[in-house]
Amino acid sequence: MEFGWFYLCLVIFVGNLIKKSIFPDASNVLGAVAVWFLIAYFFNAKMIEFATKSHTLDRKNNMRVYNLVENLCMSQGRKMPKVHIIESDGLNAFASGLSEKTYTITLTRGIIEKLNDAELEGVIAHELAHIINKDVRLLIVSIIFVGILGFWFKFFSDLLFMAAVEAAIERRMEE
Repeated sequence: MEFGWFYLCLVIFVGNLIKKSIFPDASNVLGAVAVWFLIAYFFNAKMIEFATKSHTLDRKNNMRVYNLVENLCMSQGRKMPKVHIIESDGLNAFASGLSEKTYTITLTRGIIEKLNDAELEGVIAHELAHIINKDVRLLIVSIIFVGILGFWFKFFSDLLFMAAVEAAIERRMEE
């Protein structure tokens, strides 16, 4: 609910800026989009970690999974990505990251516990293929742009709605 109030105040504030022509051109919108893109581009790994409530899995925590990932990477001559775990009973895994420094394979606790080594190795190999083929890079950039576009479309549609409501109230008051 707190975000809803913040968003409403933001729409009202920007609406008043537009109405008073302090915000007259699209360059400010493009500037905001650029800032959003830079934040998302450089902090996407932390944002994903926060959103999924995942944490780092190291050799001490789960030698089985760590060794599976390490062996697959060694067989391909690749640098090992970070391995994260989500404390969930669901069966899921995904790869993320934009560079060697941020590549991550994230697994749920459920998939680790329910699959045998051969099955889990297949899942990890699949996620490594996404990293090798740079699918994860395209996915992250796409998500950033979809988020930007979705936010701005929602923002301006709400702005138009509020302007229409304000105009209707003003008309009623004049009658």
